[in-house]
Amino acid sequence: MIYILDAHNIMFKMYDSIDYTDHQYLREDFIKQISNLPISKNNKIIIVFDGQSYSQTSKKNSNIQIIYSSSKGQKADGVIKKLSEKYEQNKVTVISSDRAVVKYVKQGGLNVVSSDQFIKKYFHKNKKREKLTFHKEKQINTEKIEYWEKIFNEK
Repeated sequence: MIYILDAHNIMFKMYDSIDYTDHQYLREDFIKQISNLPISKNNKIIIVFDGQSYSQTSKKNSNIQIIYSSSKGQKADGVIKKLSEKYEQNKVTVISSDRAVVKYVKQGGLNVVSSDQFIKKYFHKNKKREKLTFHKEKQINTEKIEYWEKIFNEK
């Protein structure tokens, strides 16, 4: 089975908050979470992100393919639609709650699982819905300190 994941669609439902200054780390955490799922062992997982890659992400699991839509404004939705046309109907499941993606994929005869269903099945053992919290240590480097000191000292 091939699973195509609308990454940002899932992430917005999965995490309490998304801080775009930490977006690179959040993506890496998301990929790590997915690679630890039981479905990633025997199936192909294609994770589609909006935008461009800001760093090389090491793939510990060879069954996981990571695709960034591009830096030219192309959205993950378009990439997912193109991918859905590439594979046989009964071998693909798309994970998304984006209405346009869901409608397009269903018209093509593919399986669709909502982001909420996916999260509930693989990330929440209990029925109470709790979003995951992404934790990253905040590091303040010397440049940032000097920058803010300069700003505050100008007044």
